[in-house]
Amino acid sequence: APRGGHAEGIKVLHELGVDVNICDQYGMSPVFAAVWGGHTECIRVLHALGADVNKCNNEGSSPVYIAAEYCRVECIRVLHALGADVNKCEDIEGKSPVYIAWEKGHVECIRMLVKLGADVQQLLRIFADDDDDEEEEDEAYVGRTAMVRIGREIRTFLAATALDTSPH
Repeated sequence: APRGGHAEGIKVLHELGVDVNICDQYGMSPVFAAVWGGHTECIRVLHALGADVNKCNNEGSSPVYIAAEYCRVECIRVLHALGADVNKCEDIEGKSPVYIAWEKGHVECIRMLVKLGADVQQLLRIFADDDDDEEEEDEAYVGRTAMVRIGREIRTFLAATALDTSPH
C-alpha cells in the first residue's frame, strides 16, 4: 500500500493489526516504501499511526537517506516536519544523506537538506580534496568530471548561504 500511494489501504491494514513498523529481511519498513514511491501522504499516515521516521534499515540508511538517494525532495521536507533527523544514519560505506544526494547529482535535495540543517562537513572535506587543477588529464579525473562540476555548484551554493546550517 505505501509504495503504491494507497493511504487508505494503509489505514485499513493498520485496523486489521498490521504493524506500521514491520520490516522485511533488509530492515525496510513501510516508510521506506512510501519514500521510494514519493508518496508524502502515505508518510504522513504512517507517522500518524506510529511509524518511526528515523528507523534505519540493515545497511544503516534512514528514510531521509533513501529520499536523498532517489531525489524525493518533498519526502525530505515532510520527513523532517514529522521529526526525522536529516543527519541520522550513515550507510555502511559511511555516506550521509547529503553525501548520497551529492554523489547522485541531486542538487535540489542538497539544498533542501542544507536548509533543514544537514551537516555539510563531509561534503566540505571532499571539496577541499578537489585540487582545482582542471588541467589534470588522467582517467580518474575525466570520469569524475560531472561529480566535480556538481561539487563546485554545491560549494558555491554553500558559500552563498554563508554556511548557515542551523535548522530553520
